[in-house]
Amino acid sequence: MIPDKLFSSLSDAAIVSANPLEGGSINDCYHVNLKDNREFFVKKNEASKYPNMFHYEALGLAQLQKAGASIPTVLQQLVIDDAQYLILSYHKKQSANALQWEDAGKMLAKMHQTSSSTFGLDYDNYMGSLVQTNRKASTFHEFFILERLEPQIKLARDKSALFPTHAAQFERLFDKLENLIPKEKPSLVHGDLWSGNFHPSAGGVLLIDPAIAFSHREVDLAMSTLFGAGPEAFYRGYQGVLRTENKPEERYPIYNLYPLLVHLNLFGSSYRSDIETILARFI
Repeated sequence: MIPDKLFSSLSDAAIVSANPLEGGSINDCYHVNLKDNREFFVKKNEASKYPNMFHYEALGLAQLQKAGASIPTVLQQLVIDDAQYLILSYHKKQSANALQWEDAGKMLAKMHQTSSSTFGLDYDNYMGSLVQTNRKASTFHEFFILERLEPQIKLARDKSALFPTHAAQFERLFDKLENLIPKEKPSLVHGDLWSGNFHPSAGGVLLIDPAIAFSHREVDLAMSTLFGAGPEAFYRGYQGVLRTENKPEERYPIYNLYPLLVHLNLFGSSYRSDIETILARFI
């Protein structure tokens, strides 16, 4: 249920319809129409269960936009009783053509050119429904181990989703990371850039649901291939602006250990075999 007072600071018009939308595993999502013909996209969840989730999402979207990314407009985020809401501009999802995907690749490359003196972020945020810590580090391999892999490995061990043998394999991988990953300056990354977080619309491809940080730019490229790669035009557009070192796809499985661990912790042991395959390949 969407309360009428949710839009009191945006419009005096009453709600005509609030239709649930599919696709979210964490939030309830709605396409809301008001009597004045304005449309909104609304996300809702429990404020006590996921404190400040939408606050951090709004911050992340604003930072992506400042770096040149196309995003939905953040209109408001607020809490009513124990429900937190994020109100965004509504963009009907549709197919994108090759030119729009190429532009999306260029957009991501431009965004990745926004840098920082350190890896990390000034605040923690969320990856899915899990808290993502972003303490700063001077090198990517240190940041990746301490702020990405180790917290998820610990959580999986606590759930018995991973075992001591897996932890020992990760330790061997940690010893090799510095030589496996090319050294680059920190880049602003989306952080959760699987195919579902590209939103093709009439105005082009938008980025949604970020988990931002200053990290290695290849984490975004890697995750864009995790559950099915994007169109070739997208990668062509990216490489036309910002080249990657030779054969980056060979490194992608290393970066994808993080989202796979997140999925293991959120959705269960079906993701463990993918993690085992990657570890066996690189240790």
